[in-house]
Amino acid sequence: MKKLLSFAFVLIMVLACAAPVAAAPTEPGVVVLTPVTPVFPSDKGEVADESGLKIDDLEEKNNMVYLSKSLAEKIAKLLLKVNEVNTNILPVFTAAAAPSGFVAEVTFTMKGKDLLASFPQDINLIGMISATEGKLFVYENNPTNFDTGKFTLKKGGVVFTGEIDPDEDYQLVVFIKDGGEFDLDGIVNGKIICSIFIASEKKSTKDCCILDCFDGCNAGFGYLALILMGAAPFIFVKRR
Repeated sequence: MKKLLSFAFVLIMVLACAAPVAAAPTEPGVVVLTPVTPVFPSDKGEVADESGLKIDDLEEKNNMVYLSKSLAEKIAKLLLKVNEVNTNILPVFTAAAAPSGFVAEVTFTMKGKDLLASFPQDINLIGMISATEGKLFVYENNPTNFDTGKFTLKKGGVVFTGEIDPDEDYQLVVFIKDGGEFDLDGIVNGKIICSIFIASEKKSTKDCCILDCFDGCNAGFGYLALILMGAAPFIFVKRR
């Protein structure tokens, strides 16, 4: 807990598109509000074993573990079909919660400039699906369609669809299913292991604006804090 506070890192996972109920969770698709944590260097080997990620493709920075910039750039170039990219890599994180099989909503608070896009639909959010492959999350702004493999952008807790201001705070909301393709352990076991990053095509200097020519980094949690969505002691339910 001390480590979490030191990095201003409070991840809260809640289920999307849901109505509160009083019963305890008993089926896949139900989750209690649950904190998740970044992977720390001491846990790197264990997480590599569970996720299939290669130790050589994981880097330590700010006392957290990140996907290597070289691998992130390689994957981004393939997915975006461009020659040069900027990347903003978030720490590898895990979540341990019951029951198994839930779709979790993970919210990151970030500055607009770190989203590497001018509009929400232009954000290229990539999640690792194996040790060598990544896949783009799909943008969605309709709450009734929130589901695994999708993301949305909020401002002040409300879905945001306008032009992104580089200096404003936004909430990047990502939906990940336990045991789904973005859960790197690949098992429906109540635990999620995830590595995600943002990418954009790198423009020439003469074409740059503050968003387009971001030179890439590993996202630290000095500015990236995870917030509680819907701060009520409810269980949220989503049935398929």
